[in-house]
Amino acid sequence: HDGSAATCDDFRQAMADANGVDLAQFERWYEQAGTPVLEVTEHHDAEARQYSLTLRQWTPDTPGQTDKAPLVIPVRMGLLSEQGESVPLRTASEAAAPTERVLVCRDVEQTFVFEGIESAPVLSLMRGFSAPVHLRYAQSNEHKTVLLRSDPDAFNRWQAAQDLLADAVRDNAQRALRAEPLALAESLVVAVASVLGDESVAAALRAEALTVPDMETVAALEPIIEIDALDCASRFVLKSLGQRLRDELDALWSTLVKEDNSLDSVAMGQRRLRNLCLQWQFAADAAQTGDRVVRLYHRATNMTDRLGALKLLAHCRDPESDSARNDLLHDFERRYRGDKLVIDKWFAVQASSPRSSVFDDIASLLARDDFDIRNPNRARAVMGAFAFNNPLRFHAADGRGYRILSDFIARYDAVNPQTSARLVGALSGWRRHTPPRQQQAKDALARILDIDSLSRDAWEIASKALDQH
Repeated sequence: HDGSAATCDDFRQAMADANGVDLAQFERWYEQAGTPVLEVTEHHDAEARQYSLTLRQWTPDTPGQTDKAPLVIPVRMGLLSEQGESVPLRTASEAAAPTERVLVCRDVEQTFVFEGIESAPVLSLMRGFSAPVHLRYAQSNEHKTVLLRSDPDAFNRWQAAQDLLADAVRDNAQRALRAEPLALAESLVVAVASVLGDESVAAALRAEALTVPDMETVAALEPIIEIDALDCASRFVLKSLGQRLRDELDALWSTLVKEDNSLDSVAMGQRRLRNLCLQWQFAADAAQTGDRVVRLYHRATNMTDRLGALKLLAHCRDPESDSARNDLLHDFERRYRGDKLVIDKWFAVQASSPRSSVFDDIASLLARDDFDIRNPNRARAVMGAFAFNNPLRFHAADGRGYRILSDFIARYDAVNPQTSARLVGALSGWRRHTPPRQQQAKDALARILDIDSLSRDAWEIASKALDQH
């Protein structure tokens, strides 16, 4: 097909010819809209020593398409014992078997049976993200912990870690709402510790997997968003990990690179893992770790370390850290005053801070001589960072965050309608918040719609959010 306008059909046919298989059913991935859902059920028969895995697929209705045919879904999977050992996947016709298979799900429902399974196994499914589907599988936290500790697939270890950490935040948010003591399961702490110190796993993957999901990510899993409870729970999880893994974090810190501005993947991963350690240590004891943060900032030979240290102090709510925070903010501005893109980061770090003083800080940032409302990068660095990266303060119960945004839109919409419309989009999810915030967000949207000569772009987003089309 060199020199021609190759189509999806050409690509599929080339793959079929090269591999000697019929890929006609794959056409449905291109013809049918919507992301398929894969429902998973499993059963272990201890007496027959059999394990059955049933996969059922369906694709939600979309405009103009209500009758969806089954797709070809490759499901890369394995089974682990409770101790984390890989289990052979032997079918009835085999004497020996591999410990990983790719199951091809072609029908609405299919069941795969494996023999010689002595005890109920831990299912490791969709290894390597083998297909873009929405997975519906109610796996226990105990089994996720086994995957986090022992799954040979890096993607599934990452997924298990993110699920467990998100569940810990969600569980403690509910505890906070019920005024119950917060708690972090010992099994999770042990599993996190095992991954943290596992040198066979790349530092970048350890950092990626063990980063506690941010509030926006966790909030997306909740039907109604309780911002204050989620913030309380997130801080508790970070603090608990820092306290209970104090020795492991100190030991790991000492083994990671100290001064290296190399851009190779190993050094970058080590820097990221070191910053994760510092984040947990700082959350556990800001007073004791503050000096380490300041030293890292001043000794940094790369922007990852310097900006990471600055962010920790800039976002710290402990009044005892105010002096060090202000010193680093002034120093960062002095160092990079001539670099507009780096100073954009300085603006964004302050606008995204969960400190209660952020409202006054934003007013000060918008009043600065170097804040140019005609510069879209600078506008996004302040208002974009506040609206999209500071959920606790943007969604303040008294509506102050929403008012700051609507007041800014009144000034900004005539300057840059496209960016203005994107900022208005921060209010579009108001229905998923608690009633007081819902009303405050609706009031802010109404104020935006009342702006004289409001751009078509911003009007469309705001009116759609209020169902006023």
